[in-house]
Amino acid sequence: MSADLSPESRQNGADRVPESWISSQGASERVAALLTKAGVPHELRVAAICRGFAARTRADIDSVRAEKFIYSAEVDKEYREIDQLVQLYDEFEVDERTGVQLVMQIPVESKSRVGVDAFAFPSGDPTVSNAFPVVSDFAGSDLFRILSASSVAINHLPHAADVAFVEISDGTTPKGIHKESVVFNAAAALYDFVSFEIGSDVGLSVQHQLINELTDSFDAHLREKRFPWWSVLRRWMSENVSPRAEEFNERSDHRVYYSVRVYLPIVCLNSGLYHVRLTDDAQIDGFDETDAFVASIRKHGWPGAMRFHLLERTAEVPVIVTNADHISGVLDTAEDWFRLIRKTLLDNSPSLAGRWAIEAAFFQRVIRNLGQDEMSDGYRSDLDVSRWL
Repeated sequence: MSADLSPESRQNGADRVPESWISSQGASERVAALLTKAGVPHELRVAAICRGFAARTRADIDSVRAEKFIYSAEVDKEYREIDQLVQLYDEFEVDERTGVQLVMQIPVESKSRVGVDAFAFPSGDPTVSNAFPVVSDFAGSDLFRILSASSVAINHLPHAADVAFVEISDGTTPKGIHKESVVFNAAAALYDFVSFEIGSDVGLSVQHQLINELTDSFDAHLREKRFPWWSVLRRWMSENVSPRAEEFNERSDHRVYYSVRVYLPIVCLNSGLYHVRLTDDAQIDGFDETDAFVASIRKHGWPGAMRFHLLERTAEVPVIVTNADHISGVLDTAEDWFRLIRKTLLDNSPSLAGRWAIEAAFFQRVIRNLGQDEMSDGYRSDLDVSRWL
C-alpha cells in the first residue's frame, strides 16, 4: 500500500473512512511533515547538490569528488560522520625542484530545523575569512605567506559577529528565540574533522648540516642580544637564511611534490538566512535576506599543536553558513578560491620558489626547538606570538 498526497486524492478521499494512517490524507501529510522535520530530505537534497557540483566537467582540475565521509582517530573507537565531503585536487609544477599537490576539502554538515530562521549580526571585520585553515610543507616561507592574499576570493561574504535563531510559525508568526546552538555545534563537529585531517605531523622536517649550522647561529644571536626568538625570527631569516638557498638546494637535483591543504567548512541549513541591519548606535534597523555568511566559534583545543603551521593563526575558527537554496553558489566560491591559490603559487617570483625550502626547513626546526615552550604558557589574543611569524 502507498500513500497518495496529490490534490486529486485529497478531494476524492474526503468521504472515505481510512483503514490505517497510510490511507488517510491528513495522517500521511503529518507523517511527511515529521519526516521532513527529522532532516533526511534536507540531507539528501544537499548531498545531491554536492554530487552535481563534483560531476561537472573541468579540464583544468585533476579531480573533484563528493561523498559521505566516515572517520575515527582509532579503529576501536566510535566512528564519526561528515554528511558530505567535497574535495578538489590538482597537481602542478612551480619550478624544476618543486611540485605542488593542492587539496581543498569542504566538509558539509547539514542541519534541518523546521520553522527556524537564522539572523546574522554584522561584525564589520572582513579578516575573519583569512582564518580558514591552510597548512603546507611550505609553512614558514615567504612562498606560503603570499597565499594570504588569495582569501580575497571569499572575503565578499558577510561576516557575522553573532548568530541568533528565531522560531517562526508557518513562516509568518515569530514565536521566540530558538535556544539550541545550531551553528556552534555543527561547526565544532566540522573542526573535529579538520583537526583529524591535519593531524600532528605537519611542517617540513629536514636533517641537513646547513640547517644545523644556521640553528646554532640563531641560538647564539638570541643569547647575545637577549631578544624573544619570535620577535626577531623573520628578520634574521631574511638576512641569514634566505641568502643560503642556492647552497641548500644543491642537496637535490630532482622535483619533489609538496602538499598545500585548504579547509572550508560549511554548515548548510534549511532555514531562511537574514542579515541584521544596525544603526550607528547598534539598534536594529531592519533585515535583508542573504545567501550565506561567515560565522566564527571558539573551538576547544584549537589550534593547539597546529598553531605555528597554519597560514593564519587565530583563537576563533570560521565556518560558512548557508542553506540548500544557495550552497551551490558557495561551492562555486570555493572553487574560485582554489583556482586563485593555484594561480598565486604559479605566478610567484622565481626567488620565492627558490628559497622556500630552506626557509621552511629552518622555521620548522626553530618551532620544534622553541615554539613548544610558548604553547605551555597559556594564551592571550593580544599577545599571540604566532602573529609575528
